[in-house]
Amino acid sequence: METNDDYFAYDNAYDACYTTGNFIWLRVRYQQTGNTGTDRRLELFTEFSEWAQSTTFAPYTVMDTAACVGACACCIEDRCLKAPTTIMDRLKCSSNKRRRRAAEDDFPTLSFDAFARNGNATYVTRSDEIRCGAGSVPLDNSCMVCVEGTYQSGDQCVSCPAGTYQDQTGTSTCSSCPEGTSTTSTGATAPSLCIQVCQMEEVRYGVSDPPAGWIVKLGEPVTVRCNQGFQLGGQSITVTQLKTCTDKPSCSRVQISTTSLNVLESSVLDLSCKITAASKPELCLFYKDSRQINATEPLSLEGGKFSCETSITMVQGSDEGSYSCSAVWSDDAQPEPSNIIDIRVMGLTFDSTVTVYSENSDHTFFCAATVPSDSIVIISWTRNGQPVGERLTSTSNPAIGVLNLETITPKDQGDYQCRATYLGIGTIVSDPATLTVLGFLEALTDMDLTKGNSVSLHCKPTLGEITWSLNGSPFSSTSTSLIMKNVGQENEGVYKCQAAHQGQTLSSSAKVTVSDTGITQHPVDTPLQSGQQATLTCATNADSSFKWFINEKEISTGVESTSTQSILVTSPLTLRSRVQCVVSSGDKKYLSKKALVNLIGFKTMPKDSGLPVVGDVTLICSVLGDGLKQLVWIRSSDSSEVPSRKTERYNTGYATTNVLTTSQEGTYFCKATFEQGFIIESERANISPVRVDLSVETVALGDDITLTCTVTGAIKADLVFWTKDGELMFNDKSVSHVPGSVTSYSYLTLNSILTFDMGEYRCAASILSDLTVYGSEPAPLKLLGFIDVVSDIVVKRGQLTEVVFSVRHQDGVKVSCDLSQGAVQISDGDHHGDAVRFRGEVISVGEEVKEIQYSCSVSYGADVVIKSDLAKIYIVDEPTLEVDSSRYVLIGEEALLTLTANYITNVPAVHWKVNSLRTIQFSGSYTSSEYTSTLQWPVTQDIEVEATVHYADVGGYSVRRAVVLAYGVEGVTGPEKVHLGEGYNLTCSVATIDENTKITWYRADSPVLPHSTLYYDNKISSVLYLPEVEASDIGIYTCSAAFSDGKESSGAFYVTQTSDCKLPSIENAVMDSSSDIISHLGELKVNCGDETIVIKCEHGSWDQTLVFCPAPQTSWDIIGIVVVAVLLVVGVGVFFFYKKHTRAVSSSLPESGADSVEMYKRQWKDHSEVINNPTAMENVDLDSQNHQQLERTMTQISS
Repeated sequence: METNDDYFAYDNAYDACYTTGNFIWLRVRYQQTGNTGTDRRLELFTEFSEWAQSTTFAPYTVMDTAACVGACACCIEDRCLKAPTTIMDRLKCSSNKRRRRAAEDDFPTLSFDAFARNGNATYVTRSDEIRCGAGSVPLDNSCMVCVEGTYQSGDQCVSCPAGTYQDQTGTSTCSSCPEGTSTTSTGATAPSLCIQVCQMEEVRYGVSDPPAGWIVKLGEPVTVRCNQGFQLGGQSITVTQLKTCTDKPSCSRVQISTTSLNVLESSVLDLSCKITAASKPELCLFYKDSRQINATEPLSLEGGKFSCETSITMVQGSDEGSYSCSAVWSDDAQPEPSNIIDIRVMGLTFDSTVTVYSENSDHTFFCAATVPSDSIVIISWTRNGQPVGERLTSTSNPAIGVLNLETITPKDQGDYQCRATYLGIGTIVSDPATLTVLGFLEALTDMDLTKGNSVSLHCKPTLGEITWSLNGSPFSSTSTSLIMKNVGQENEGVYKCQAAHQGQTLSSSAKVTVSDTGITQHPVDTPLQSGQQATLTCATNADSSFKWFINEKEISTGVESTSTQSILVTSPLTLRSRVQCVVSSGDKKYLSKKALVNLIGFKTMPKDSGLPVVGDVTLICSVLGDGLKQLVWIRSSDSSEVPSRKTERYNTGYATTNVLTTSQEGTYFCKATFEQGFIIESERANISPVRVDLSVETVALGDDITLTCTVTGAIKADLVFWTKDGELMFNDKSVSHVPGSVTSYSYLTLNSILTFDMGEYRCAASILSDLTVYGSEPAPLKLLGFIDVVSDIVVKRGQLTEVVFSVRHQDGVKVSCDLSQGAVQISDGDHHGDAVRFRGEVISVGEEVKEIQYSCSVSYGADVVIKSDLAKIYIVDEPTLEVDSSRYVLIGEEALLTLTANYITNVPAVHWKVNSLRTIQFSGSYTSSEYTSTLQWPVTQDIEVEATVHYADVGGYSVRRAVVLAYGVEGVTGPEKVHLGEGYNLTCSVATIDENTKITWYRADSPVLPHSTLYYDNKISSVLYLPEVEASDIGIYTCSAAFSDGKESSGAFYVTQTSDCKLPSIENAVMDSSSDIISHLGELKVNCGDETIVIKCEHGSWDQTLVFCPAPQTSWDIIGIVVVAVLLVVGVGVFFFYKKHTRAVSSSLPESGADSVEMYKRQWKDHSEVINNPTAMENVDLDSQNHQQLERTMTQISS
């Protein structure tokens, strides 16, 4: 029940009311919610008693007289009797008349019960029994709050079912685990106990422990035992784990593998197919996504093993998918499939289109790299082989790298590449995207000249041919430099150079003035090696002051000036620069030409690099300066020049880059030669091998082991990553450097080794400075000792008790077991590849022993003895399932079933089914060694109960079944509505327990006769015949059954008169007979002889009664004969029908012990007869009950 601010509302009408045919009785339960300092229950009780006495009504009277109040939806039609909600609406209307209370005030909560006796609701009584609030139950004279892991159900605290939890006290519900998770037992106290679980599936060519159908946690050990000659992961017995619920362990003689499940785009994917068999297969087939891609012949290896290889070169994204192989032993045999591995291709998406952009515009490069779920990628950028922009480290898929270029200048042009470095795996480099900037490497600048000066104008575009003009008049020159000697007034004006490229035009202009006074000596272009100082002179023919600017920035240091001359000595320069002198003389200002300091030197020098075992190393050398004639690489060992086919050269106007790619160790440098005669050499870069080594290890099951990765080389590794069977691991990325040595170490620690840990391990060192990855060769981890852990065992008493375990095979291996009780006889081992499986039968164990400790040992000679941990053998008795009192339960009462089971350390999980449907409506309790689960089930029909006990800690289960047979009145059926004067049958169906069952019919409170009773199996059908129904027959009829155990059951039926009339039967009358029914207030014309009579239907009766009309005498004779014949036939038929269906019932009862309803019914059929009820009338028309057209079933009521 719920409440709002004003009045009561009922959330489920069907729980509130039963149509009993009697009065509605109310049971009121009070809950005091406010002012808890004062007990006001008596006050509330008195108030409700007064209300109940003033609003007494019978349910069917309510239906006929209800008047709606406010928004209440009352119903006055008789068809509404079928809906208990009709009665509830009326109750709601009546209760609204009570004094309303505020929401925070006290209120009584109402619960409704059904009654099978007569009475009046004004009889209100009070009970002083303890009524506890939600989430608590009575205990002695107080209330006990339900603890965590339980909820309040009635007067009990019940454990939360499996799949739910409750982390709070005092609740009446449990919270469901999130989808895809569950608890492993009942009574969970926290949401953290909801774990991801899966149902084990059948293992192909093998078995698993836990077996198929069992629920297991993700990550928990699962032992897979393959059939003879089959393997999983190269082992015949493997302890593995389910990583996802889609994992399906599968045994096979064929195994596919690869060095890494993550493959770089454009690399090579090597696939290996290993077969373990007595004979060599004829062929190996390789598949991708179930489609054959190749077929190869196997190679023979040692120990009955064979291998096939295939490769995919220049891997692309389309090569990603699921790969498998199969072996074929003959043409007509089906290929035997392998396991499936999922290959992930890591690649780059980068637009390498050649682009041209105008100077001062913006441009952005995008690069997308695919990232597997267990990988880290670093995206970086290069221009002409040199790093540019910022690095991005990402684990998201895809990883998006962005390089923004703002206000582009010619120095930004070049070949751009995106690099994706997958730590522990390798690096992918995209194709280059060439960016060309349409602009000027050298532009014109204003200058002031004096007559007789000589000067050069420089204009150098990035693209296109040059044209020149002076004051708008072109002149013939396409050179990037315009030389003017002994200038005069005719050289004064605006000079313009212009370049055109693919429809785009760009230009540069400068104003040149020529005067008698001004600058007589301009700074001149100067070639200079990087790091040197430049000396420049500026002179005038008049007293002046001087200022110097380098790249538009004023310089005050290194300047010595007189009134007519100024000399600038720059600081050491490392960049190409423009130098200009500005002269002030009087009120005039003169600008010198901008002298170019052509810096010659290295922008980027090669650095020491490590050389991987397989692969190349890249060195970069970049020089600045015009007039470069040659840029080459030299190997120091023999001073020989590296062939140009191993180098790539980039030029951006005044910077040139040369990239060397080599797989040979040694010392290298680059050498640049310029037209000015300069020859410069870079620093030496040493290319030395980097070796990553991982040793093969042997370990016993359950032991700890540390794998050591040794990185040797002059280049120190920054990170080390580990892989197992091609999958990346993140257990340890730390690196320990040894001072003064070229050796570094990384360690991977594996605790409590399982067979799942076996496989091929690799370590890979990464050097973040150049994003190079160096990998080791694979190192297999081999296992000695126990393959599967010697674990606890649970057995049922009386069954064979065995100790079963497997060890890694080696010549001379021996095993033994020690028991705290009894002894063990170990048989010879069964060989499965490199494993041996032993079975030991436990003998000489006492009848009362419930627990045995044991451990086993395996020895590989005197020096290697491996002992298992202690385990236990638990011996439990079969659970019992009992039905309280009797297998027969009265309809409406509850059946109580109790399951009792032993348990070990964890409470067993119990699953109940009623009539094959699972239910969670049960409670559980336990002691230190015994668990009891109780199911209370309301009986409405025969039920078959099944209880399954799962031992959560050690596995195993038991199933127990029981049957409960329902007895009592199942229902009363009859006509929907009756016509006065007609005869009708009411049928009462009863399920019984024996022949000593008495059926009694009542009209109101008075017994009604006659009726007839038929017995069949355990069913009784009692028929009450109502001949020629009169108005006094309308009302409620009750069928009551009294059983031999002293209990009674009853059901009611409401006989309702129809408001329509049946077509009258009037002798010799003529009327419209097209319809047998005339509606209420309808009229019927009857032609009776020479007279026409109109009769009217009112409330189911005609307003006039006609029996016959005058007719010829001959007709009376014929009618009389026909009537006599009909009566004779009916009498004979009734006599034979009664004789046929009257038999005596056997006094013997069905035997007990059946565990299904059908078995009980078969027993009843073998022992039952039909008996005659001595109180029944012989002239009852039993057959008429099968021809009723309008019947309904009312709710049965038990008492």
